[in-house]
Amino acid sequence: MSLTEAEVVAGRFGRLRLLACDDPAVFWVEAHGFITPGLVRRDLEAAEAFGRRHPWGWTYVADTTGVKVVHPLNLLQLRRIPDLSHLAHYLVLAPRLPIRAAIRLARPIVRPERVFRARRELCAHLDLDA
Repeated sequence: MSLTEAEVVAGRFGRLRLLACDDPAVFWVEAHGFITPGLVRRDLEAAEAFGRRHPWGWTYVADTTGVKVVHPLNLLQLRRIPDLSHLAHYLVLAPRLPIRAAIRLARPIVRPERVFRARRELCAHLDLDA
């Protein structure tokens, strides 16, 4: 199965590319540049709507490959991800060591189920085309 673009949420210095797949139900967020709390808030609104359309369970994927800078207040928004409607899995793609270290430090707040280093590995886990 493959992902299709659902929306692009753009800010002044960063953007989020929202991708979706219905079988398996996956909501994939590609982050690029400087990610602000406003971008994250809009992402979570779209993810919540996706979750309401998939009551049998779905997977949220945060792809941090293109992240340059993260706003510290994003933690206040990101802690809401595990509570999204009908969410079954919360996975993170973090190929860069500094981002993985930040996720490890924030893990008690953000609570991802698993962090992947390679897109190929994550796509294989989800049975998606890389």
